[in-house]
Amino acid sequence: MIDNAINIGIPPTKEDREQLSSQYKVIIDSISQLNTIRELSNPFWLTANGITISGISYVNTVEEVAAVNKVALLISLFLVGYLFCLAWITFLNNIRRSLAIRYELLLEVEKYLPVKFIQRVYGDLNKREGKWTLTVSELSVPSIFLVAYTLLLSQLIFKHFIIA
Repeated sequence: MIDNAINIGIPPTKEDREQLSSQYKVIIDSISQLNTIRELSNPFWLTANGITISGISYVNTVEEVAAVNKVALLISLFLVGYLFCLAWITFLNNIRRSLAIRYELLLEVEKYLPVKFIQRVYGDLNKREGKWTLTVSELSVPSIFLVAYTLLLSQLIFKHFIIA
């Protein structure tokens, strides 16, 4: 109804404006919830990867474990670490896509509002950073862990298979 009213030059009714305002608030709340989920999940992913790296370091220094079991255990820990990182990257990409959809919806609703706040902020951020939903550093943290796992795995392979 709102789109038809705007297209034929009829101003939106009070009911239309209230509905737009309500939808706008729901979308803003949804964006806020996604950002909160993202922020609260980062310590989990950091802890999971930190514990995995610690486990790899610990098993690598313990001498009581037989060499065959030690290598199998280390490879298992590397796989767990890689899986954590891939799950983390997938999670962040899902959050990024969900935020992008919500911002697009917000921009659509904002077309019918007198103040275009999100259009202004969204446009400025897109021009400066190219992305407005996740920071580069936030996406690079799992990649840093992947590099750490790869370096530790390379050290394991070199130590147990090339030198031995």
